[in-house]
Amino acid sequence: MRFNGKNMEEVLQAHRRWYDEEDGARDEDRADFSGADLSGYVMCGLLLWGADFRGAKLTDAVLAHANLQRADLRDTITDGTDFYCAKLHGARIGNIPLACPDSGSFIAWKKAYLFDPETGEVGETVILKLLIPEDAERLSDTRNACWSSKAECLEIQTIDGERLENRYAVAMWDRKFLYAVGETSVASGFNRDRFHHAHGKGIYWFTSRKNAVDYLDFRKFADEFKAKYTDLLKDKNMEERTNV
Repeated sequence: MRFNGKNMEEVLQAHRRWYDEEDGARDEDRADFSGADLSGYVMCGLLLWGADFRGAKLTDAVLAHANLQRADLRDTITDGTDFYCAKLHGARIGNIPLACPDSGSFIAWKKAYLFDPETGEVGETVILKLLIPEDAERLSDTRNACWSSKAECLEIQTIDGERLENRYAVAMWDRKFLYAVGETSVASGFNRDRFHHAHGKGIYWFTSRKNAVDYLDFRKFADEFKAKYTDLLKDKNMEERTNV
């Protein structure tokens, strides 16, 4: 069904019927956003498998966690589009340039937590100054976050840029992944599919220090989530899952 600027709900319902192959569903029920101006639209978590976005304008649209597998995104305008954790495997995507140099070595920046290997204590939020070596594989998807197969930790800094004497830090998401000043950390199982929603086997960083500083602090997010929804967290397993 073709989107006319006013019938979003109807289009999504028809697309669901097409996807589920319900009785009476037709090929024409597949969502057709071709040429549409979807700037600023919030389409988080939507089922858009196989949808047609050819030539659509997605400037500043939010498609985080959306299922865009097999979707046709050729010739779309994706300036500022948020595809965070979107499923893009198998999507037909045009030329989206890498957000990082495709060759050579360069400096990158990453948000992390201080770590004391003797006590196992995780400390304050810090910024790592990294060297991405020339032989490191590197990729980005549609955002400014990038990831590589390896990185050397050059320096640990405070959020404000002060150099710290601490030598160790751990990743925010995987707190068993260690960074040591002067040493190179290597990610196992590097995924070379830049648009796969499970590409997470890599070392994440930004080419801009400001982007690293502004990046989500997982621990702070989890604490704020618990404070806001503590009455809903009756299941102990659910509480543990928010402790990222």
